[in-house]
Amino acid sequence: MARICLPSIQWIAAVFVAALGCAAALSDDALSPGQLRYAGKPDQTVGYRIEIIADRDDVTETLTGVVTYKFQSATESSLSLTYSGGLSKKSKAKSSGSNSRFGGLPFGPDMFPSRAFGPFSRTPFKGLVTTTKNELTLLPTGEIHSLEGDSQLPYLLGNASLLVFEPLPEKPEASWSVSLGVSITEEGGRRQFPYPRLPFEQDDTTRTAGSEIQTYQVRSIEGPLVTVDKTYRLDSPRVSDNSAGFEINGTGTWVFNRELGLSESLDLTQKLIVQKGDTTVSFPVTVKYNRMSDTELAAHQEEQKKKQEETKRQLAELQEKQANTPLTEQEMQKILDDLESDNVPRLLMALQKLQGKNPQKSDPRIAVAVDGLRNHENQLVKDLVDKAAEKWPLPEGVLSAAARKRNWSDSTGTFTVEAEFLELDGDTVRLRRTDGKELKVPMDRLSKEDQEAARELAKSPAPVVDNPFD
Repeated sequence: MARICLPSIQWIAAVFVAALGCAAALSDDALSPGQLRYAGKPDQTVGYRIEIIADRDDVTETLTGVVTYKFQSATESSLSLTYSGGLSKKSKAKSSGSNSRFGGLPFGPDMFPSRAFGPFSRTPFKGLVTTTKNELTLLPTGEIHSLEGDSQLPYLLGNASLLVFEPLPEKPEASWSVSLGVSITEEGGRRQFPYPRLPFEQDDTTRTAGSEIQTYQVRSIEGPLVTVDKTYRLDSPRVSDNSAGFEINGTGTWVFNRELGLSESLDLTQKLIVQKGDTTVSFPVTVKYNRMSDTELAAHQEEQKKKQEETKRQLAELQEKQANTPLTEQEMQKILDDLESDNVPRLLMALQKLQGKNPQKSDPRIAVAVDGLRNHENQLVKDLVDKAAEKWPLPEGVLSAAARKRNWSDSTGTFTVEAEFLELDGDTVRLRRTDGKELKVPMDRLSKEDQEAARELAKSPAPVVDNPFD
């Protein structure tokens, strides 16, 4: 009969305990995604389809679009990217037709405050405008090192250019959390472009501090894809009875592709709570994005290229049509008034309009007015004069302003004046001094030499431009 010795039993128990420890360790390792890092290759372009839905009590607003990132450089310590794209907004009113609870104002993207990260605080919401001018540099852990440009989104969502970059842990972890300080910027009564704030208006921009906490828990790992449960909280209590307080609580799923070093997708639902006065409003905001495949991205870029070419063609047709449309008499008089103005912006706009026209025949009034600006003190004006004069040359037989200008002397030789000859009306010579003032001088009051010059100039005078205000 075999004997069972105690040491053998103890050894078996020890092995069993060790096996349990190994099983627990394997379970933890299974949830650990390894070291997660953002990565890319120079000139690599990645694209994301984004959809944001704000289900307010009066309207459902949907923001959709495609954004792309082109890697300018990518090293183990830093990534530099160019963000392009933007979201478009569609609004669908609820059947109840109720107004916003805040004084009937449209409590949506045009009025909503923005979430700011230090110098990135800018409004209005440029994330709703297509742009190609956002440059960002980030660490492989997702920490933003620098951002040039603005793509702010409404509903306290921050910059669209930063939407796909979640913070990653420094070490391999199955769970991690990040806490940040944020600021909320409100601009009450903001005027829309092109109406600037008037000098006597008060700056009613208010900024309040807040905190942001994000937590991440790895749910599963399937090949290169790491699925993570994300929770989000933002808290910005109001600082006075007149200010607003904000709170966001959200949960969702984020998927990271550890093989590509890129975010794969996000499906996040969060409730936005706003307190203003005695009123509290809350509504859900969902944020979704998916990384596009190379095929999808190529098809999108080809479609965008065709749209840009079509837009360019339509613009060229419109410009050509406008260029070939003759000026009306009213437009002509307005341009003549602007060309005689001392206001440089008016001069520049008038010259630009003339430059954009293709007149079948040069109008002598316009030609002479343009020619008279050749010696203008502003270099921009002189540059545009040269271009406008190509479209509106002096008619044959019409002298330039320079050719009609001379130093005129009286018959005694005592007085002289530099002036431009305008016309000879009977026995009266009409002149324009350099300060713009017109003179009427009897012919016999001029020197013999100037009388002869006036007769010669009268053979090819400048066209007379009637001033309706004389």
